[in-house]
Amino acid sequence: MAGRAKTAKKKTTRGGKKSSRAKKNGTLGRILLLAGLLAAAVVAAAVVADFWLGKPPVPRKVSITRKPEGPRGIVRNLPPATNAFGARGKAALKPPVYEVYASKEPVPPPPRPPEREPLLDERPKIAIIIDDIGYDQDLARRLLAMDAQITFSVLPHSPHGAEFADEADRAEREILLHLPMEPVEYPEVDPGPGALFTYMDTDALLHCLEENLHSVPHVKGVNNHMGSRFTGNGAKLNPVFTALKKENLFFVDSLTTRASQCRASARLVRLPFAERDVFLDHEQSAGFVRRQTRELVRLARLRGSAIGIGHPHLVTVDTLAALLPEVAQAADIVPVSRLVKE
Repeated sequence: MAGRAKTAKKKTTRGGKKSSRAKKNGTLGRILLLAGLLAAAVVAAAVVADFWLGKPPVPRKVSITRKPEGPRGIVRNLPPATNAFGARGKAALKPPVYEVYASKEPVPPPPRPPEREPLLDERPKIAIIIDDIGYDQDLARRLLAMDAQITFSVLPHSPHGAEFADEADRAEREILLHLPMEPVEYPEVDPGPGALFTYMDTDALLHCLEENLHSVPHVKGVNNHMGSRFTGNGAKLNPVFTALKKENLFFVDSLTTRASQCRASARLVRLPFAERDVFLDHEQSAGFVRRQTRELVRLARLRGSAIGIGHPHLVTVDTLAALLPEVAQAADIVPVSRLVKE
């Protein structure tokens, strides 16, 4: 009997130990549950506080792939950004930013002596390029009607560029592609549809160039629209100039930066090349355009030839209409291709 009592007492003791352990486990579970609920409440409170205090959420890292035609920044008097294939809306009829100058006095061309003394019976030669064609048809047609071999440089993907190039070709005028390139002022100033940017790789540059050339028929050569940053980058210019060479085209540097590497790149790939000597209308007054045109004639007499660049401003068109007979007496007005050199 005594043995049985001891056994029963031991069993009771074991049962008590199990009950105590279960109680401890239950208490621990409740503590963990409460801790989890408390943590969730803290997180929820933080989210609510961030929302009401206007604190921005932490951004996720996103990989962005830029399109080949380049980013579009703030546009001043320019159609909304279009793709490299020329998709446009009604706003594309607005005139583009014609040119960007760091100051009222644009970059002067480097001094160059005459390549040879002009013969006494040889008349000086002048090329007049009118840039930014493709938007204002009325002014472009007034220039086309003038009795002079004006060269027209057409912006790619412009609303009237291809149509006007056909008209100019029928009138036996020379056509250039006015190739948009990245300026130092980008993105405050956007060079427009079809622009070449320094961030582009070679494939993107050549694809964009090809689409631009397809958008303007009858092109004999190319000059740059803006481009104060792009033309200073020889590594980006070299493949572009190589492609132009393969297409039997030439390049005229509008010379929008003192740091231009166009001459060096053209020499490297043996691309026919020339540089602008005078901007005719970076100040829009009849007196200024008249003085610049006469300066163009003076340089042509000194060197044997000179290249001037103007834009389809009303004052430029009116002044040239009045002045071209005087210019024609002093020099031959020729297509710019006559003045490019290997």
